[in-house]
Amino acid sequence: MMEWILSACVLTAAVIGLRYALGGRIDPRLQYALWALVLVRLLIPVNFGWAPFSVGNAVPTLAASTSVPVDSAAEGITVPSIQTADPAPATSPEAADPAPAPTVPVSPGEEGQGLPTLSLDQGLTLLWLVGMAAVALWFAGSNLRFARQLRRSRQPVEVAGTRRPVYVTQAVESPCLFGLARPAIYLPPKILEDPEALRYAVAHETTHFRHGDPIWALLRGVCVALHWYNPLVWWGAVLSRRDGESACDESTIHTLGEGERGAYARTLLRLTCGKPSPCFTTATTMAGSPRALRERITRIAQRTRRKAGITVAVLALVAVAAGCTFPGSAPSSAVPIQREFDGEVPEAVVSLAESSLSQFIANWNNNQTKTYESYVTDAKIIGMTPVQTGVSFDNAGVDVYHLEYRLHVKGDLKHLLPAWPDAEPSLTGGVWLTEYRRWSYYAFYWEETNGETTWQLADQITSDALFHDYCGQNLDATAEECARAFAWEQYAQHHNGASVKATFSEEIPQEASDHVPPLLSRQIGALQKTLAEAGSDGAITQAELTALTPVVTQEASDTDGVVVYRVDYRLQGEGNLAPLLDQGMAAETIDGTTWLTPGNSPSQPYCAFRWTIRDGEQLWTWIGDATPADLQSRYGDQGASLQAQLDAFAAEMLGP
Repeated sequence: MMEWILSACVLTAAVIGLRYALGGRIDPRLQYALWALVLVRLLIPVNFGWAPFSVGNAVPTLAASTSVPVDSAAEGITVPSIQTADPAPATSPEAADPAPAPTVPVSPGEEGQGLPTLSLDQGLTLLWLVGMAAVALWFAGSNLRFARQLRRSRQPVEVAGTRRPVYVTQAVESPCLFGLARPAIYLPPKILEDPEALRYAVAHETTHFRHGDPIWALLRGVCVALHWYNPLVWWGAVLSRRDGESACDESTIHTLGEGERGAYARTLLRLTCGKPSPCFTTATTMAGSPRALRERITRIAQRTRRKAGITVAVLALVAVAAGCTFPGSAPSSAVPIQREFDGEVPEAVVSLAESSLSQFIANWNNNQTKTYESYVTDAKIIGMTPVQTGVSFDNAGVDVYHLEYRLHVKGDLKHLLPAWPDAEPSLTGGVWLTEYRRWSYYAFYWEETNGETTWQLADQITSDALFHDYCGQNLDATAEECARAFAWEQYAQHHNGASVKATFSEEIPQEASDHVPPLLSRQIGALQKTLAEAGSDGAITQAELTALTPVVTQEASDTDGVVVYRVDYRLQGEGNLAPLLDQGMAAETIDGTTWLTPGNSPSQPYCAFRWTIRDGEQLWTWIGDATPADLQSRYGDQGASLQAQLDAFAAEMLGP
């Protein structure tokens, strides 16, 4: 919005400056044509791309977020160094939207809760809308009153030299053209007594019709309504109206012939005392104020001679002005984030979410812009809903929040819109995307030490990945159930530091090496949950991925097939780990160290990958995970062995 206002001001001021600096030395028709450029800028709030030399770059960049000071003694904040994926085309299924000065969430019980409040931005928007409505009503009322006066008093007359309807009426003291659908010429009665003045008046108003000036007058009124607060726009409206009359004078004389220039000017002098039509109606008028008429007569008398050098210079200056005002500002990594939600959310949590969202936006504007020429201008956090996971102990835990947000995106949107049918167009150009890529579930690890609570953003995940990775084939699973498994995994990693280390040397597809460690991390989280629910003080502290063993290989052809891997691992822990042994895991001593291995556990993971030969290259794609428990429920109805169940699983993954 501010960019639009600034660019409109600069372009209007530039045209006004050129008018006064070169008035009388350029063709009046060219001078009038320059206002069309201003008209477009005033009417269209959309920037045409972006450029480093845009005047929009002068708009101060707001802080990425505004936060309420938080008592560090109560809540410490640890900002993690997490990698936020660069934005990808909207074909990928993942997660962030605009706003002016942030409004702070209101917690229940705070004084004044429930009373409607407006942010500064909302208040200014409301004021703008009220002013625009008032000016629009005034403009419409002026035209309706003028039209009513004309209809009540007009009488048709036959006049040679025009195909437009001509009326004589006492409602005007100067010839004018009025009407949008069917413009007609209106004449004062006294002009019928002067044949020369009548001929010039009809020719003048007919020229207005050819120029489409009633339409331009309407658009001028719309500009004034939209920018009612801007004195430059009012000034420009007055000057453009005058320049329209000068351009009409010049075209009329060109039509009548140069020999009539003097007589035409004398006719204007005789009309000086005439009163023009009401200000800012769509009516054109041949007469005007004494000052305006003097200016027109002077230009008629001077008979502006076209000078190619001046014309080229004017066009060059206007091109520079347009180049600085039509493009938007270069995208900034510092994008304002507005809070628009209520509820009791720790300030530390909100600040961490804002930091993560800001990082995501910065990656977008630094990388996406170069590839797709789209960029984020504003963002809103419209909700932070806690998900009930129950992963909380005396001094530590993990809280999961569903973050709802919107992104205001401008630029080239062709790569976004086909896969984003619910994108909302913005009045200032671009679109609003809700939860872009759906990166909306945030896990925060908290720990209390000596009465102080520190928060850390542990991880974030898309809604699609949350259900897919943590609920598997359970189509009836709720978001809370999936988020609980997600929270346990994060708790195990951040509270105990149980990271996954690969200790085998076999060559495996890169896709498998990328997929399996997160799979094992989720397994650790589930095991940590088992310990906690059993009331054990045990904890997993170390995890090693020891092997990925192919147990099924099915080929559909020489170029297509499925491989199922068994994921072998071992774990170390501290405290009472007996609940895991009771679940089927085995204790093995390896090199003098006791490890837990899957053993006969029903949670032994298996993962399936499909491979395809394309253009001489073998491409791998993950297609599914399963456990013995999953396999038994799906393929064990007839007492089939585990291997038979795995074969059936691979066959299903391969498809027909």
